[in-house]
Amino acid sequence: MMRRMARGVPAGWLAQALSLGHLVRMGWKGAGWALAAMVVSSSACDSLDEGTRHDFEDQGTVCMTLEGDVLEVSVRFPTCLSSSCSRALDTFCQFSSADGVLELTSQGAYESTGANECTDDCGALTARCSSTGIAPGEYELRHGDERATVTVGEERVCVFGDGFL
Repeated sequence: MMRRMARGVPAGWLAQALSLGHLVRMGWKGAGWALAAMVVSSSACDSLDEGTRHDFEDQGTVCMTLEGDVLEVSVRFPTCLSSSCSRALDTFCQFSSADGVLELTSQGAYESTGANECTDDCGALTARCSSTGIAPGEYELRHGDERATVTVGEERVCVFGDGFL
């Protein structure tokens, strides 16, 4: 599994980009521009600074299932937590139901530990909430700017996000 830094840049990109073969293929002029861009990019990245907080609001993959008369909802925020480089903070979600619409709000946060070396594990930052009184059936789910028609029932249904399940 490839490690990723907080801004979505693959870990190890600097070593790969600086490999001699790669620089030779680019030519010295192209290599100079690439090196300048990498220096600016890496100096702007504060993902490893201890205590740097990363917040998510109304985003991520939403999964739901009806257990008896209780609707269980989970929101997995679009990030991977490294057990050595990040620490989960608060997560929260709540939803309301009216006129065939489920309105979901969610928040989650983590902070960087300041570690220099990160493990390749990918822990989930997930918020969970539930409510009774939701009948099986079709609903419009609203979560931030996202909208989807979902069928609530015993089958687990997941929507939104980029495959973070």
